[in-house]
Amino acid sequence: MQRVEYVVGCATLQSSSSGDSNRPNVEKLHAAAECIRRHGIPAYADPVVAPDGTVYSDQRSLEAAQPSSRGGVGNKSAVPQAITACRTEIAAANFHPAQRPHPTAQMLRDGVKEAECFRANGLPHWPDPKATDTFDPGHGFQVSGGAFAGAVPPGSNPKASAVFQHAAQACQAEIEAPTRDSSLSSLATGDERVAAGRWRGPPTPHDAEGARRFVTAVVAG
Repeated sequence: MQRVEYVVGCATLQSSSSGDSNRPNVEKLHAAAECIRRHGIPAYADPVVAPDGTVYSDQRSLEAAQPSSRGGVGNKSAVPQAITACRTEIAAANFHPAQRPHPTAQMLRDGVKEAECFRANGLPHWPDPKATDTFDPGHGFQVSGGAFAGAVPPGSNPKASAVFQHAAQACQAEIEAPTRDSSLSSLATGDERVAAGRWRGPPTPHDAEGARRFVTAVVAG
């Protein structure tokens, strides 16, 4: 039996890109997504394929199914149960739910501009993103608590701090760019977006408030 691994909250997927013969099959990706929707995650959108063959998954729907993950209110066993039930379809589509992607070149460029803006607006330790970082589609980059060092009192909620609110307001455009870059629709290629996107799930807002909400999903550091 094929072993299928999962990591709760980490469901962005990758596949080999060494030649057209190894490119992911969008029909099989669609079948896997259909299976996941049938098995407890009805909002899960079809994965999309980037020009280099990387497959990106709708992690936001998987997170929402986990009550302990960023405000999710679902059943804590929903994701592992769905992945187990759909192991045949997932294996046939050749993607891996435990694997998160590295940022695109455009994400890095916009992420550096975002970091520069935060540093110029009261958060001097906000780090530049690196090519070795990973990200969550639709969320953009995440940072550790060290990004707020010296600007926010230890133990306080950095998202509620005046310095962060000021920086978020000043850097709205810079925040929106990497969040937009990381959306499934931006990561997909045109033809494959149509083929793999028969059911793409509810639209993702990219307004300023949504972007601020994504960037404030801070990992405790």
